[in-house]
Amino acid sequence: MTPAFLILLFLSAITAAAVDDDPPVEEQDTFGTIEAANENITTTLEDGDLVPIVATRNADPCVLTGCKWPKQGSYVYVPVSIDSSDYTRRERNIIIRGLLTFHRSTCIRFHWRRRHRQYIHFFSGDGPDDTLMCRCAPAGTERNFAKKITNNLDTPYDFDSVMQYGK
Repeated sequence: MTPAFLILLFLSAITAAAVDDDPPVEEQDTFGTIEAANENITTTLEDGDLVPIVATRNADPCVLTGCKWPKQGSYVYVPVSIDSSDYTRRERNIIIRGLLTFHRSTCIRFHWRRRHRQYIHFFSGDGPDDTLMCRCAPAGTERNFAKKITNNLDTPYDFDSVMQYGK
């Protein structure tokens, strides 16, 4: 190839990269969003949005309040019920097969509810009816558990994130 052609190719690549026809995208003020979310917090925050670390604090609120399912031996037994009037036999079998997949790869064992006060109940209805989280959350903080519509740009969950923590 001739040097003139290579120079022309190089200059056209630089020119194409410098041209930006897209209108500027308005940036969302992240700090303002965090500030608004924290405006009613009475705890003193560090750096505007960090709760100070307390030695007795645990990331899992259910550890101290007994929210976990009881463990017997090496298994955790979870009572379930399925509303038979809401599902066909085929649909109930699909739910049961889904529950049984946990038996193969986890310590969770599902069993039918008898007189258990806390259990998982499958029913057909509008929207989620998970009240366990609201019972464990402090009064007045239920809005913190509302689902948000997000756009993750088809990126997978980052398990190596600094926001990820263990028990």
